[in-house]
Parts: sequence; structure tokens; C-alpha cells
Amino acid sequence: MNIVFNTYPFAFAPPGGGEVQLLHYRHHLEAAGIDVALFDLWQGGEQLVKDAVMHFFSCMPGSLPFLSFCARRGIPIVVSPNLWITEETMHQYPVDDIRGALTIADAVVCNSDLECEQLSRTFGLRRGKFYTVYNGVDATYFIPVAPAIFRQAFGLKGKFVLNVANIERRKNQLALVRAMKSFPDLRLVVLGHVRDQAYADQCASEGGEQWLHAGSLPHGSELLRSAFAACELFALPSTLETPGLAALEAAACGRPVVVTAEGSTSEYFGQGAIYADPDRVDSIVQAIDAALVSPPPSMQSSVETAFAWQHVIKRLIPVYESVLAQKNEKATYFASRKISGEGFNAPELDDEGCFVWSRRESTLVVNEGLVAWRWWAPSDIEVDIFLDGELFREAVRVSTQWDSYSLELPPRIDGAKRELCIRVRGDVVVQGERELGVMFRDLFWLDGALTSAEERDA
Repeated sequence: MNIVFNTYPFAFAPPGGGEVQLLHYRHHLEAAGIDVALFDLWQGGEQLVKDAVMHFFSCMPGSLPFLSFCARRGIPIVVSPNLWITEETMHQYPVDDIRGALTIADAVVCNSDLECEQLSRTFGLRRGKFYTVYNGVDATYFIPVAPAIFRQAFGLKGKFVLNVANIERRKNQLALVRAMKSFPDLRLVVLGHVRDQAYADQCASEGGEQWLHAGSLPHGSELLRSAFAACELFALPSTLETPGLAALEAAACGRPVVVTAEGSTSEYFGQGAIYADPDRVDSIVQAIDAALVSPPPSMQSSVETAFAWQHVIKRLIPVYESVLAQKNEKATYFASRKISGEGFNAPELDDEGCFVWSRRESTLVVNEGLVAWRWWAPSDIEVDIFLDGELFREAVRVSTQWDSYSLELPPRIDGAKRELCIRVRGDVVVQGERELGVMFRDLFWLDGALTSAEERDA
């Protein structure tokens, strides 16, 4: 098994939780004996070998052409969207790009069951292609470290609230700054890259002496872990989280956690965190106050049991095994039925099994005998069926309901195979680079000689 990781070009400038996840996936998969390569465009696709799986992180615009390239080469595709999107927020996202990436994927790996269900429902995609692999925590976060290390490094003497996140609107630090005005004896320490300078400047301006941006610390470093150990509580009231890797790390360090209620946070933290409405400063104030006055029980032990990377990675390996098995099933779709398919889109797999889309014109090459299938179209259409280039059935209706259809193909005098061409009348649906004519299921062929013998025996 060869796994190839790729993501959008500027993902690591600067990196966030999704990029940390990518690197930890790689490290722990390799520890489990699985080869993982980072895609190198200068190799010209040489990494995409026969038994490779492409695991793509994110659904950023521009991802779809690369995923289509992989699909044309017959490479199974796994996508990790790291995305929380609802029917109400769809207008804020490049939904066509996201839908295209999730549709072309053989499997979609989400950080929670909630994320799986939300994306499946929002984009109308079958739930069976979505898999949950929880976000994880590195073992170093369970090792105690002295709070004084961080305090001395930054000259901090008083109590403080910690926020570890890239500074940008989605992380909602400005609302946190405003909430902190209700706690004048506490400072707000933020660790992370600046992704939006104007937003960071506004946070600093409104935060005044309460605000301290201490830069970005190496992930898993002793200094970062000391920051977690030193804080009164960790606060991440983002506009959404799935669930927020830093919040999980804070819990691993045994700190009280205030986290957004929007996203999949509840699936990770349950009753072990205080939740805030990211759109309401007063809700953030109430959550911080509750965490200071009556913090929830420590989650350190439960996080180590459920979310250590070496545990969660065990859920990812079967996903790769599944898409490779799907690849084999799809690759033999026509051959296993003793039929050749020409001009069809690549076979696909869903909860009911294998199916295949024809294009505007597609051909089945088959010996004499009975050929049958079930078919369906996105809208009521008509098709003409040609046998060896001659019109055989005219204006056959294909509806939006599944219908069975069969044809008895007589033998050719020269014994050659028959070519059965299905040609759609009028326009067809175009999805990216694919023409979607008619969807075929349960395609099979029955030998004509066998049929005749059975008839004689009857």
C-alpha cells in the first residue's frame, strides 16, 4: 500500500490545524509500516503507481483539476475536507469546488460523525462514503512540564487566558478580546501566525495592555506545552471548529477549556468543556466566568485514552484498504460480466454496489445472447440503440425511476461480437469533465447458446 499526501499549494504558509493533522497522519502511518509520500509535482506523477492512494487535504478552489487528474489515472482518492458548512452558511463558501471534490472522492475522511452527517446532508451525497477519523493529540502533551518555563520566557507574572490559533476572523479573537474586558485582572495571551494583519492590528488596538501576541511556537514544543500548563484556562470561541486541535491539546494538558458551540466540538468534549456562542460576546463572558468559578473535571485521562494519535490512526488504515478494494471491484466491472464498455465514465461504487454512467454516446461490446440492465436518468430522456452501427431500437424512454431493460442479441454470421451503442437524444448533464447520460446498474450478459439449450431442455 502506497499512500500519497497532497494539499493546496499555500497550505503551509502559514500552517494550521489541518496541516498539523497531515504531518501527524504521515508520522503515525509510517510507524505502522505504511509508506507515505508527499506529492512532488516535479516527479510528473511517478508517485501515482498501481497500488497508490491519493489522500488530499482540504477542498480549496483549484483542488478539483488535480483530483480529476488522479481519477483519470484510476487512482483511488481520499479527501479530508476539515470543514463545517451548513445550508445557512453555504453562500460563504465555493460550494461548486467543494461539491466537486467530495463527489469525485472515493472516501471522505471527516473529524467527527457530526461533520460526516452535516456534509452528507448539505451536499446531498451518500452517507456511506464518509468516514470518521478523530483528530489526535501527540504523546508529548501528556508529559508534565513546568508552567514557569513559559512565564519566564515572556515575563508573565499574573494570571492569563490562552488562545492558540492563527489570528484571523474565523478564530474570532476580536470577540474574545471584547469578552476579556469583563476580566480586567486577566491577560489574553495569543499564540499563532498572523493570517490577517488588519484583523490582528484591530485585536491589539482594542486589547491594549491585556493583549499579548507571543508569536507562533513550534507544535509540541516544551515552551508551547508550558504555555498550556501556565494558563488559567484555554479559550477558542471560533466561528466554527472541527473540533480545534489546540483545544484538544489544552484538554490533554489538563486545562479547563472554553470552546465554540459551533461545529463538532461536543462530540469530542462532551461535558468536559464550557461552550460559548461565538456570535455573542456575553456568551463568551459567561463561559469564561463559569470555567474560572467552577471548571469541569479534567479530561486529560479520557483524551489520552480516546484521542492519542496512535489510537485514532487505526481508523484511517481501513479507509485506505476499502478504497483499494473498491478500485479492484470497479476495474473489473465490465470484464467480470464478459462485456466490454467503451465510452463510459469510470465505474463508481455506492451503498447498492457498482454502477456506471454512460456519456452522450457509449457502447457495449458483447457476444450473442441476452444482455440486461437497470437504468435511470437525471431527467426523462430518450435514447436510440444501434446494433453494429444500424438502428436497432428507436426513441427508448429512460425515466427518473429505475427501470429494467433487456435485449436478445442474435449471433453474427462471422461469429464476431456485437456492438450495442446507446446514444442520448438531446442534451446531457455535464459535470466537470464528465458527460452524464444514463446510469446503469445490474448489468449482465447471458450466453445465447446456453439460453437456447435451456429452452430445449424445457
